[in-house]
Amino acid sequence: MLSSFIAIRDLALFNLAIDSKLRACDLVKIRVHDIAHDDSVARRAIVLQQKTQRPVQFEITEQTRIVIQGWIAQAALRPAASRVSACAPTSTYRTPLSTDALPDG
Repeated sequence: MLSSFIAIRDLALFNLAIDSKLRACDLVKIRVHDIAHDDSVARRAIVLQQKTQRPVQFEITEQTRIVIQGWIAQAALRPAASRVSACAPTSTYRTPLSTDALPDG
């Protein structure tokens, strides 16, 4: 089940990266309220770039909107407090490089 959360989140971020052409540092800072209003994902969004401090407007394709909407619903993300890149609230996901995976010594 956790792998399906991660797969949907990754697909949503990948599609959003293609649509927005944002740098990774800007992409992971996008909050739900930046791209979704009420129960729907916006067709367009404006995000302030970290490096240039300039706003960037981009369109969100239908396919991306569907995936993002599914991710928001499945992960129960809250509009103001949640980043789109957030893991599911009860996630225990560890990256392959987590310190638990390193050999002793």
